[in-house]
Order: sequence, then structure tokens, then C-alpha cells
Amino acid sequence: MRTWPFGFRKQFAPAVISGAKRQTVRQERKDRKRPDKGDRVTLWSGLRTAYCERLGEGAVTGCFRVTIRFEDGALLFDGEEVSGARAETFAQQDGFESFKAMEDWFHETHGPRDFHGCCVQWQAAHEGIA
Repeated sequence: MRTWPFGFRKQFAPAVISGAKRQTVRQERKDRKRPDKGDRVTLWSGLRTAYCERLGEGAVTGCFRVTIRFEDGALLFDGEEVSGARAETFAQQDGFESFKAMEDWFHETHGPRDFHGCCVQWQAAHEGIA
């Protein structure tokens, strides 16, 4: 079992603390490693700064590949395209108002090329998983 520290921008911290945000979409690592079910996550805001704050911890319940194609606004989970209500719900679970807001944020944050990464989902430690 490994521990994965995840840092969040201030805008997402309240949702992480409240438990409304129980997933994070992260850019694919160069070594292609990603969390496995049962791995531990530690959740932070201001990681590597003087304002570092621990937001919580939990256990990974799932991890899958995510692709956002900016040209046509498509969302793919493990290569399968999802749309409509499922894409909107996914974006809201990740702390965005809509999939369009999520797409815009990823485009602005990660650049114009399609986004390739993974979604890590967790259950909070205070909910019975250590």
C-alpha cells in the first residue's frame, strides 16, 4: 500500500474538507504510476508553501484514465466517451459548476493539447476506512 499526497488549490479546499469533493483529476505522470484501490491519500492545500494545511485523508476507492479532447469537448473514461448528464455530474463531483467550466479550467491550466490523466476517487478516513 502506498500513500499519495494530493495538493489542491484554495478554490477546491472547502469542498475537500466538507467531503463534497471525493475525487481529483490529475495529469498523467511520466512514469505512468497511479494509485491502486486501497492506497492511502493525504489531502493538502498550499502544499510546499508556508501556508500548507492538511485537509484530510482517505483510502482510494477507484482510479481510471480520463481524457478531455478540447477540439470537440469530449470526455472519455478509460477510452469510452461519456456525455450529457454523466459528464455534468462528473464535473460537479470534481468541484466545477459544469463540464464546460471543467473543460475551460483544464484547457487554461494544462494548455491547448488534449488532457490525459486519471481520476482518483477516495473515501474519507473518518468514514471508517484507514
